[in-house]
Amino acid sequence: MVQHIESKFQFEVNIEGLPAMRFQSLDGLRKSVAVSEYREGGTPTYIEKFSGLATYDPVTLRRGIVAHDSINEEIDNWIKMVDDPTSFGTPLDYKKSITIIEYSKDGTIIREVRLYNAWISSVIPGSWDATSSDRQLLELEITFDYFEQIWR
Repeated sequence: MVQHIESKFQFEVNIEGLPAMRFQSLDGLRKSVAVSEYREGGTPTYIEKFSGLATYDPVTLRRGIVAHDSINEEIDNWIKMVDDPTSFGTPLDYKKSITIIEYSKDGTIIREVRLYNAWISSVIPGSWDATSSDRQLLELEITFDYFEQIWR
């Protein structure tokens, strides 16, 4: 059990090959299953419905930007790998497994979400406003093949 967790950073993100990092929010975790319809030739009263292919929406992770944080360089290297996958190994090396751990306020684990074959599909490196005293937030949009949840 984690002894103390800063209240705004309740998500620990473990990206394959990178150090663990904390995020403030995660949005967009969604699975949808297509509906296939079929009408039997002699059945005029209703259409049968069957489940089709599942699709998974990208998720957006947000975290405060901290100067001299080695995580920034690790994320930049991953983005470069996505931009030019053949320069950094085999074409699929940029796809990574991600485990997101959600903590309660007292530090106990609520659930884990595992994203498979994930990669950064969009990045917003902060909002540039010199008049604001708010910390800049790094936003990463993560695309992946599928996810699973494990409740604790």
